[in-house]
Amino acid sequence: MSNEELDKIKNQLNVPLSLRSCHTMVYQGRFIEGHVPPEGVSLVLKDKGVKGVASPHGVKSGRGGYEDKYEAVR
Repeated sequence: MSNEELDKIKNQLNVPLSLRSCHTMVYQGRFIEGHVPPEGVSLVLKDKGVKGVASPHGVKSGRGGYEDKYEAVR
């Protein structure tokens, strides 16, 4: 997928520019952006009022793990 195609999807999902990452998952029209910890993924699965969750890149994601923090977008 090209960067342009991915940006189009992120625009359609209203992923805030400040939260965009190189990894994007779409679940039932909502997004999981970046190396989101399991608690953030669970929030998207359970709370339909959440449009998506995102985690900034940090030391842990640089090593292939997930980050401790995430931000929910409502």
